[in-house]
Amino acid sequence: MLIWFDALTAKQARIASILALEGAARGHRFLITCRNYDYVVNVLSMYGLSGYCEGEHGGDVRSKLINGLTRSLRLLDLVKDFDVHVSLTSPEAFRVAFGLGKPSIALTDTAHAYHVNKLTLPLASRVIAPIAIPRRKIMAYIPHGEGGKVKFLMGSLRLCGSTGLSLIGVRLGNLG
Repeated sequence: MLIWFDALTAKQARIASILALEGAARGHRFLITCRNYDYVVNVLSMYGLSGYCEGEHGGDVRSKLINGLTRSLRLLDLVKDFDVHVSLTSPEAFRVAFGLGKPSIALTDTAHAYHVNKLTLPLASRVIAPIAIPRRKIMAYIPHGEGGKVKFLMGSLRLCGSTGLSLIGVRLGNLG
């Protein structure tokens, strides 16, 4: 299985690295894309990994929109036959995965990120958030009737299971 992880920050690169290494030990392949920002590339290299960097961070609202649209098109050219997309709510990656009809898993710990959550969480096949975030804060972004796709986690992220992808007990067959 090919899992695409889009890492936009150093924290996200660390999460992607740990998931990629654990996933590889279970026979999964990872494609990591990233943005030229902060220490993302350095964190990936600390784990012996690399990512395909596209796009940058910053600018005014109009520049961010133009950069995001450009990045989406570049990601579309870069990612090909992935099975599932995982990210901490990357708008560009969610748009590409949704447009290609692929499932997405949203890891989120920023309930206050209104614009990003409004764009990404409704498109997610699964939303995984820390149990410390009040349920109502995440559910505000989830379409009516889709609350079952949200899981609250206490503890660490683990890839587990031998029959396809299990991410915190979520099987790929149940994502679509």
